This record gives sequence, C-alpha cells and structure tokens, in this order.
Amino acid sequence: MSNKIAGLTFVLLLAMVGNLWAQLIDLPGGSFSSPQSAATQGRIRSMADDALRPDAYRNVKFDKWYGVTSFSNLFDAKVMAGFATNIGNTYFSTFYRGSFWENVPNINYTKQGLPFQGGDKTFPVYGSTFDMQGTHPNNTLGVLIGVADMGFRFSFNSRYRSFKENDIAIGSASPDIFKDYRMATGNFHPQLVWSMAKNLTAQGIKPYAGIDLIFSNYYEKFEQYDPVTGTTNGQEVKTSMNFFEPRLTFGMGGYTLYSKDGFSLSADIEYQLRLRAFSNEYHYHDGTTNRISEISGLNTSGRLTEDSYIYNSITPTLAGSWNDDNLALRFQLRIPASLTNENETEMNGSTGSLVKTGIFAKKTAFLLDPQLRLAARWIIVPGLSLNIGGLIRALPMNIENIGEDNSSTRSTTFTGAQTELTLGLSYNPVDRLSFEATCGIDPVSNTVSVFNAGNGLFTFGNILVSLRF
Repeated sequence: MSNKIAGLTFVLLLAMVGNLWAQLIDLPGGSFSSPQSAATQGRIRSMADDALRPDAYRNVKFDKWYGVTSFSNLFDAKVMAGFATNIGNTYFSTFYRGSFWENVPNINYTKQGLPFQGGDKTFPVYGSTFDMQGTHPNNTLGVLIGVADMGFRFSFNSRYRSFKENDIAIGSASPDIFKDYRMATGNFHPQLVWSMAKNLTAQGIKPYAGIDLIFSNYYEKFEQYDPVTGTTNGQEVKTSMNFFEPRLTFGMGGYTLYSKDGFSLSADIEYQLRLRAFSNEYHYHDGTTNRISEISGLNTSGRLTEDSYIYNSITPTLAGSWNDDNLALRFQLRIPASLTNENETEMNGSTGSLVKTGIFAKKTAFLLDPQLRLAARWIIVPGLSLNIGGLIRALPMNIENIGEDNSSTRSTTFTGAQTELTLGLSYNPVDRLSFEATCGIDPVSNTVSVFNAGNGLFTFGNILVSLRF
C-alpha cells in the first residue's frame, strides 16, 4: 500500500514541476489544454499537455505507451485523442482533436421546373443563398517526434467549407438560374514547431521556433443564365478575399532568475511576426462578355483595394512557483504588446487595368494587454487534487491611428478589466490511470453554486482520461 501511495504522489508531484515556463505557440485551430491546465490557467500542466509539447515530452513517463482522450467543447472541437510511445531512442506521439463532420451544414434543395428557353427545365432549387460564414468543421491532426533532446511537432488544421454545383437555381418566388456557382470559406493551417527539450544552461533556456502557414479562403463566384436565351455573360466574381499568412514565432524558453526553498522565479520572452499576401479575382465587362482578372488585394463585394498587412508582437513574461508537500502555487505576469500596420488603396478595374481612384488609407494599431494568471493545486489525499486558477486582464489598451491621404484620426480605447475563475479536479485511482475534469463555474459572475445543475461544484466538464503502461 505504501508503494502505491508513493507512486500516486510521485505522479501528482511530477505534474507540478517542470511547468514554470510555458511556450505560447498554440496548436492550429485553437489551443489544447488538459482540464488540469485549463483549471489552473495553463500554469500547472498534466502529462496530456506535455505529450503534445516539443519542449516537455520528456515529462511523459511510461514503460511501453501512453494514451489519452478528452471530451470538451472548446473551439468547436468535441474530441481529443492522443497516443505516445518510444521507438528505440525516439519519442513518437500522434494526436487528433476535432469535431469530425459536425458543423458541416445540410444545404437542401427541391427539384422544380422553371421557365427556360421558351419551355420548362428541371433544376435543383435552393431556397436562398448560403450562409458560409457560420460555423465550420474544426479538425486537427499532428505528430510529435522527440530525438537528441529536441522536439519537432507537425500539425495540420482544417476549418474549411465549400460549395460547387452546375445548373442550379437560387431563390423562392422567382429563382435565378446559374450555369455555375461556387463559394468557399475557412482556413487550411499547417504548422511546424521546433524546441529544445533540455535546458541549455543550469538556469534554463529551451529555445523554440515555429512557423505557421495560414491559407484563408473567402470567395463567391458564379455564371448566371439568361433564362430566355439560355446564354450567359461569363463569370462574375461577387467576393474574393483570400489571403496567405505566414507566421514566424521565436522564444527563449525561460530563464531562472532566483530559486531557493521551494520558490522559483523566471522570465521569458517571445516574438511573433505575421505577414499577409493577397491574391484575388474580380470581373469586368469588355463590351461582349465578362472577363476575370487578378488583384493583389481584396475584392469586397465589388469594392477593389490593394492591401498590405504586417503584424509584430513581443510578449515578456515573469513567472513564479512555490512547492510544498501537498501544495503548489503559481503566478504568471504576461504583457503582450503588438503593433499592426495595414495599408489600403482603392482601385478601379472596370477596363481590366487597375487604376487608383479612391483614397489611400493607412491604419496603425498598438495593443497592450497585461494579464495576471494565478494558480494553486492542493493534493487533498494521495491520488486526488483540487486545481484552482484565476485570470485578471487589467485594462487592455488599444491605440489606433488612421490616416487617409491628407487627414488622420487617432483613438485610444481601454477595455474594462476582466476576471475569470476556474476550478477542477485530478484523480489518480492507480498510478497508471488518471481522470481530469473542470468544475462548473458561472462564466459571468465567477460564482459557484454547490448543487446547481448548470454550474454547480459537482457539475464536471471537459473530461479527460489517460492511461500509461
């Protein structure tokens, strides 16, 4: 029995250490947090988190394999499942998080005879245009390889919806008839993250870098019939707002400033650069038919602009921890600061050649968003721990400068302070099996009603189960 208790206590304590520094590169499609991490505002992770992290996979302890599954409703992702093992001296894990085919809408139609070229022809008739800006299926796949004290994680996320049909009609009383109709919205998002998995110095430092490639789609294009003649004027581009956004992220990986008697204080810093490249289409009429041409900018429902976008952010972090036998305390002060520059020039493409016809607008936005995260973990009895977290966002500040040719405006906005309280439990009935869950807390008032059915203390969500052998 004493060996069993010691093993359970070791598992719990293992989750308390090695978590002081937290890399900030989220998974594409929305960050994954175990219930334990979510309940402690990301300050005390579990093996489920570390199994997916290039810097922390060495914290995942098993003999042959480790498996985890989670059920939640974060970022429209209902299920997470992961598996890890060692292949020789190489760590390997794979994971899925998503909603499968949920949020793929049913686009219904009825077949109906419509007047066409002097007679009737049967077309699939859709009642209205399609809402492609709503929810999207959200699915992420990834693998992590750990070798030579380094970790490499490749992941791919898809949040994409599309529609493409020929010879259809759209409308109710008097439907429009189309030879071709296509539209798409959403993103494809591959990501590669590299990190050292071992400190470079006695004081820390696990440098990391990541590259994200976001392919954002939003376009609508069609070719409409004249129902009398059965001919068309060629394709029309209603909207084309696609862009490609590469993101580069670099971080130091934490440096210990002070450590004594169970207390540790560390600092970290992260930098991110985002750029956008625009490549879209518009149509013009050459006197006979519609022609398609390209623009290095946006076609927003017929409004043409040439655009540029660059984003820089730097996030200094100060974090501290204190560990006792059954209690762990954490804090983290993050001060993200970002600068966004956007340029826009109105264009006219009615002749097929783009000509500046409107104003030149330049927008610069500076955002400062201080955040204080607090966390505690109390081992109530061996194998059972209470996780508590709090978030304070102190008056995020946004300063915008908008210049239009010879005029400019400046605005400063302070968002009201925000607070968040989180709570959860971790339970290890044996040292090879663990359960994690968040407890119900009213997200508006941050209150807990012990027996309330919706947000009571005994209402559990975001359930996670893990096994290791």
